Amino acid sequence: MKEEDAKTPSPRTLRGLDWLNFFLADVRTGIGPFLAIYLAGYGWDEQRVGIALTVGGIAEILAQTPAGALVDHLRSKRALIIAGIVALAAGSLLIALVPTFWSVMSAQVLIGGTSSIFGPAICAISLGIVGHQLFDRRQGRNQAFNSAGNVVAAVSMGLIGYYISDSQHFFLRVGLRDPDHPHPSPHPSR
Repeated sequence: MKEEDAKTPSPRTLRGLDWLNFFLADVRTGIGPFLAIYLAGYGWDEQRVGIALTVGGIAEILAQTPAGALVDHLRSKRALIIAGIVALAAGSLLIALVPTFWSVMSAQVLIGGTSSIFGPAICAISLGIVGHQLFDRRQGRNQAFNSAGNVVAAVSMGLIGYYISDSQHFFLRVGLRDPDHPHPSPHPSR
């Protein structure tokens, strides 16, 4: 057994990786249904909503190879994840605060392109923490926490969108309160 494969990470490190996977779950695909409802509330027709969702998806696809190369090139994967989270927050705020065609398209490119770094970065961090021998098991655990995070995020954003406001889930992503709905109250149209 190689020295690299005999890693014994601390439980705290492994829990941190678990929670990173949980909280980064659904950072890209989960916003789509809520974005469609949100933009429809601003009078966007199906075609424009579809274009916005497609632009984000294309940006994500086009960024996959460069994102993987960037992860391989950079030494600090954690800093890259932090930069990605900041970019996602900026994109979410741009959509929530300025729901115009070009700002939403720009935000979708930013969100789609940035979300491509998380998968390779988490894999690289996982490999560095547990080594080759335990990597498959770690990836299974990563996906379990990612799936749990997807469920919690979808249910939470759906409830927030229904009971508080259609834009609140964009603010929730960055820990802010919607300035148009400062106090939680039932949605008036439901």
